Amino acid sequence: MFRASLLLTLISSLTLGCQDSTPLNAANANTPKGSLTPPDTSLYWLDDEWVDQEGAAFTLGQMRGQLVITAMIFTHCKYACPRIVEDLKRIADDLPLAARSRVHFLLVTMDTERDTPEVLKDFAEEHQLSAADWTLLHGDAMAVRGFAATLGVNYQRASNGDFSHSNLISLLDTNGCLVQQLSGLGADSTPLMTTINSLLPTL
Repeated sequence: MFRASLLLTLISSLTLGCQDSTPLNAANANTPKGSLTPPDTSLYWLDDEWVDQEGAAFTLGQMRGQLVITAMIFTHCKYACPRIVEDLKRIADDLPLAARSRVHFLLVTMDTERDTPEVLKDFAEEHQLSAADWTLLHGDAMAVRGFAATLGVNYQRASNGDFSHSNLISLLDTNGCLVQQLSGLGADSTPLMTTINSLLPTL
């Protein structure tokens, strides 16, 4: 019951601009980094236990204090997901030097059955995603659904086990609040870079 109420609160609090790249919750970026309690709209209130590509237990709150750029994928995807990863890698390459140690990339799989941590590790190696800069997460169905709902990512499993899904890249501030989203494949990342540069002084 508490979990359902929490999800409803987070979803209703976030104004999800999935059709553009307008900053969403810029005011949250001013929350003091050292504050013990995250803002109401923080994804870090979601306390599900995940497992990363190294097989280690992981909670979303571990990323607090960094800017996080995140997307949802599944590794058997043949078209959209590889392009999302390439878009993210392009963003990583375009980051200013001052930001590279302060931005972390997070991929969350929606395929809870096939994308085991071992599969995610192979995927990371195939796409040259270093564990220092990239975290790939496997969670149970409820954790994945809650994460997706909070970021406005829609997905549906097909009869062949694959998924139709939204193509969204999301920027979280240091407190885990959604600041900006890019919608679609190959979206112009210039607005995202502008927002990241504006947030650097708060880190």
